[in-house]
Amino acid sequence: MSSIPVPLPFTDRRRRIRRPLSLILVGLLMLALPIINYVNIAFVLHLPLHVYELIFGTLEPYEMVLLLAPIPVGIGLLLVKRWGWWLFLVFSLAMILYNAVVFAVRPAVENLGALILAVIGLVAMAYVLRPDISAPYMKMYPRGWRGQKRKPISARIRVDGQELEALDASVRGVYVRWSGCDREPGEATRVRLRLGEEDFELDAGIVRVDRLGAGLAFRNLDSAVERRLQKALRRAS
Repeated sequence: MSSIPVPLPFTDRRRRIRRPLSLILVGLLMLALPIINYVNIAFVLHLPLHVYELIFGTLEPYEMVLLLAPIPVGIGLLLVKRWGWWLFLVFSLAMILYNAVVFAVRPAVENLGALILAVIGLVAMAYVLRPDISAPYMKMYPRGWRGQKRKPISARIRVDGQELEALDASVRGVYVRWSGCDREPGEATRVRLRLGEEDFELDAGIVRVDRLGAGLAFRNLDSAVERRLQKALRRAS
């Protein structure tokens, strides 16, 4: 008596990066920055740390704002809030402007060093500006971070015979506009994706479902198909 084969559950799922380490470090640095700057001010003025009223009394109101601003910046970045992202950019530019004005008024070596550090800090943290990092703050549909860069596209895709629209894609997967998707993460599927003049018939699996669509991961890609997909994505608009 032959038994009917039971399909195994689809378990080959990608690990999604909740928050990149670089972003966590930037957020924690922002939270620690007021303490670091407070200690630095006390050191420059040769004052003990506990005389906080005297130390704060040396600061202008706008300098106090700059001293404490990194706290909401760090909170916003770590919580992945859009206002946190914009506040980070405003704060970084404000620090460069402040140090530039200070150096122009008092062209001392330490003021030049502070200006250079502010510029270097912004350039170093501009890593956050990369599409795969800024996307969770700026995209209109929810998403996290991935190890593979996704390219925004608008392309036709057929998922198990259903015509849908692909909103971004990489050689590892695609995000599909699929309102009311009734599929569950872990389910296997078959997709037909058209990029320009190229058609791709691919195995895939549902890795995420949200209110606007679904994320699909490609499976069983051979090297030839992967290279062809890379070229088609580079040409896609």
